[in-house]
Amino acid sequence: MNRILLQKPIRSFTKKKFWTTTMAMLLFFMVLSAAKLQAQITVTVTGGTTTTPNLLTSYPSFLAFTTALNGVTGMNGQVFAKLANGSETAPVKGFTIGSLSLNAVVSATNNVFIDGSGATNLNAAVGTATAANVSPDGILTLVGADRIYISNLIFNDSNTTSSTTAMEFGVALFKTSATDGCQFNTIDNCTFNMQRININNGAGPMGEGQAAIMIINATPTAATTGLIPAATSGTSSDNTIIGNLILGGRNGIIMYGYLAPSPYTFVDSRNIISSNGIENFGGGLPAAVCNGIIARGQWDADIQFNYVDNNTGTGVNNTSVLTGIFVGNANNSNSAVTNNIVKLQSGTTAGTQLTGIFNAINSGANAPGFTATMSNNIIDLAQPLATTATFVRGIHCQSSSQNLTINNNTISGLSPFTGSGNIIGINVAGAATTTTITNNIVKNFNRTASSGATYGILAAGTALTVTATTGPTNVVATSNTIDNLTFTAASNQGDIYGINTGNFVASTLINLNTIKNLGIGYEGRVWGIRETSNLEETKTCRNNTIFNLIGQTGVSTTNNILITGIDYGGIVGSTMNTEISGNTIYSLRSQATGTATGGVNGISASISQPKSIFNNKIYDLSNNLTVGSVHGIITVVSVSNIYNNTIGDLKTPNLDATTNTNLSGIRCVNFTNANLFYNSIFLNGTSVGTNFSSNAVLAETAGNLLMRNNILINNSVAKGTGLASAFTRADATLTTYNASSNNNLLVGSTIFSDGTNTDANLAAFKTRMVTRDQASVTETTTPFTSTVGSSIDFLRLPTNAVSVANNNALPVTSPAITNDYF
Repeated sequence: MNRILLQKPIRSFTKKKFWTTTMAMLLFFMVLSAAKLQAQITVTVTGGTTTTPNLLTSYPSFLAFTTALNGVTGMNGQVFAKLANGSETAPVKGFTIGSLSLNAVVSATNNVFIDGSGATNLNAAVGTATAANVSPDGILTLVGADRIYISNLIFNDSNTTSSTTAMEFGVALFKTSATDGCQFNTIDNCTFNMQRININNGAGPMGEGQAAIMIINATPTAATTGLIPAATSGTSSDNTIIGNLILGGRNGIIMYGYLAPSPYTFVDSRNIISSNGIENFGGGLPAAVCNGIIARGQWDADIQFNYVDNNTGTGVNNTSVLTGIFVGNANNSNSAVTNNIVKLQSGTTAGTQLTGIFNAINSGANAPGFTATMSNNIIDLAQPLATTATFVRGIHCQSSSQNLTINNNTISGLSPFTGSGNIIGINVAGAATTTTITNNIVKNFNRTASSGATYGILAAGTALTVTATTGPTNVVATSNTIDNLTFTAASNQGDIYGINTGNFVASTLINLNTIKNLGIGYEGRVWGIRETSNLEETKTCRNNTIFNLIGQTGVSTTNNILITGIDYGGIVGSTMNTEISGNTIYSLRSQATGTATGGVNGISASISQPKSIFNNKIYDLSNNLTVGSVHGIITVVSVSNIYNNTIGDLKTPNLDATTNTNLSGIRCVNFTNANLFYNSIFLNGTSVGTNFSSNAVLAETAGNLLMRNNILINNSVAKGTGLASAFTRADATLTTYNASSNNNLLVGSTIFSDGTNTDANLAAFKTRMVTRDQASVTETTTPFTSTVGSSIDFLRLPTNAVSVANNNALPVTSPAITNDYF
């Protein structure tokens, strides 16, 4: 035997053969090791006997289970799949749940529960596509599947090399066809660890690139082509995404449904996104548009109790357009974005848009009977690096629903804002029939830019064409608080608005709001409330409190500084009915010194007739400029009724002017008819200027002026060529001073001036008036309980006061005035 063996040829040793053999062995062991490292998750199944064919009681991997589940052709009950601790890598394109046979047998009673352990990891394979491809990459795909409950899984994408290798989604709900969408599915308490490098935009319904969870109106192999649902079953509706933690990714959650035209028969609807944490998303390079939650083509979507934060400290601030929650492109639909916390930090230097919540439901067409609601949200925004024009909005709404409700939101700025352009706490730009903005707080927007405007609340429409316009029809802004909006630029101009209703807004009610601590540091304008609509409708501004509106400090020689509590200006017409009543306005101050021009006004009105300004309390207005002006109420109105206002403590301590138009309690300009009744005005200012004038009432136009029952006391100290006048008119004739004028109390070192003639005492005034003001009076003492503006008795006559003004008024019937201010 040995001899025979020895006779066999002996193969000589060579390096080539050695390495060939060795590499083959190494490859074998590498494959074997990889197979061992490629762990699988054991799946335990309960209820497998309810299916046809029966599911096994356990599967060695999640892939094996999903393959068997997709082969089910019959079901009569519930299936529970419990996934063990561990990890399993998905096949290329991900795990799939959903098939023609399975989708046909699930129902309200036949459904599938897939539950991880909280330590069950489903890992992404290496991707081969981007969002622009027809077949995107993901970890788990539901294809037309219904009533699948997925919970307690961890989805991991560790592909960091490129946007191609990274996943487009962690979990996606696709449709099988136009008659088979995903419905009544739930993704609950899962964790998603996603990459932010996938910045390729998709096409069609795939949208912006990458998200942890997607609901898409397409099939998974033609994802860039939208479907047109042909039946209710073809919609992806009634799905719930709840309690998940999403970390990373370009976007958090994307829902792109069918952008249905009228009559909106088969639409993706009633999907709920609730109680999810979406953190550290966006910030990839190159810069790309990023969203925490985006819902387009979603009818009756409900987005609630989510926490959206693009940078908790371990993320990257996005340098392109950044939005917390976006809903839109669903006409004739309700929408609700409620009880969410949105915290966004933009790293842009180029001034791209930053928006907390963006609502464009019903955009472009009024939708009778439908409501868009944004309530109880907390929004914090930061954009500290912008160097060019920016657009920052806490809530931005283009909705044209019949009812738009924006209630109980808190919107804050987190850091100084450096970009120019606009910052808006709440922006209403759609054509909703009724817009209600109630109990919101907008605060702490501090900017250092060289120009731009900051708004607490802005409601304004737009001109679509030369003849077509769009804007909110009825705007109600009630019980909102606007606090600490400041502009500290060292040059150029910045404007601040507490509440502004602008062009193409019809009827407005601005009621019971508190607006405080608005300030500019250089040139600019500050308005507590401003109405500039060019539509003739009813405008009401009632019971608001406005205080601490502050202009710059320091010396100013060229800048224009304007501080106004309430400003109503815009259209000139004959049908508008405007009321400004019951407001309290105080501590408005232009603090700069120097020769620049600028004014401080409690109430300024320059729109159409008729107008009623009554029951307002205005005090502590000051302007330090040498040619600056202060007016309690100033009107440039054809017809106005000004009554029952209390005005005092108006100061221009450095005023040096040869004219008498710089300081007045009430100033009426360019009027046809002005009626002043029951106003109480108390002035006691002084100035270091060479010339100083003041007027309790100044009527600058030769219009028809009627004054009754006013208490006009000017205890100011005139200087140089100035006068301290109780009553000044610009017309030396009597024909335009209404013959019914009477029963006024006039006190001042000058009782009356018409620019040509001056009456230092009441007797001379009565002689000049002939038959007018013959029952008017004067006295040497101040009759008021208090001249302190903060007192509840400011400019109040005591019940038993010894004053010629007490109980000596004439009745006023047009308008019917039956109550005193107090």
